[in-house]
Amino acid sequence: MSRPQDPPGRECATLPVPLDYRDPGGPRLDLAVTRVRSERPAARRGTLLVVPGAPRAAPG
Repeated sequence: MSRPQDPPGRECATLPVPLDYRDPGGPRLDLAVTRVRSERPAARRGTLLVVPGAPRAAPG
């Protein structure tokens, strides 16, 4: 669903991730993600996924 303030060409999808990264084959949930394609495809460097507040390794 696009909103007026969204950049043109925005695409939405879901990204399945494990609930517990120590059990990657266990229960999963879907994160909603969006992307905006580069206006200069030749200058692309690949895919960037930013997850603020993502799980970090537990202190050991």
